Amino acid sequence: MVLLTLALSAQAEPEVRVEPDGEVVGVTVIEATPADVRNVLASASTIGELSPDVLDVTTEAEGRCVRVDRKTKGLFRPLRLFARRCPTQRGWREELIEPGDFATYSSEWIVVPDGNGTRVEYRVETTLDLPVPGSAVRAGLVRSTRTMLQNLIRRVTRPAPR
Repeated sequence: MVLLTLALSAQAEPEVRVEPDGEVVGVTVIEATPADVRNVLASASTIGELSPDVLDVTTEAEGRCVRVDRKTKGLFRPLRLFARRCPTQRGWREELIEPGDFATYSSEWIVVPDGNGTRVEYRVETTLDLPVPGSAVRAGLVRSTRTMLQNLIRRVTRPAPR
């Protein structure tokens, strides 16, 4: 347990910012290979486990892509998101495919080598089709993005069970 704590403390704290257009961008460097990071991020269900706001994820293969049905925490009730997740040269991208609780949604995971580790960038932009201020949505995205990246670091760097 001490070794895990030391390994996590050696990792850089994720940086999260909001771009002028409202997109939330989180960046971290993980002391692991790109393959190790990609193994964790390859599954939309696993990504749901990294987020504190995801309640349930179901997926269905669509050729190279995956249709994602995600239930997330909402202020008064769970929200539903229907997206298509496709691989890219540097990671994965999700786009909204059905209207519903979300008016817009796109996210992208970018995974690239960085010295002795791997640089991970997560970009997300969304608006709800509900009477919720955009500033409140972005504040939630900032918090969730930071937590997802922290959980990704833990998931990738924790020692394998013996």
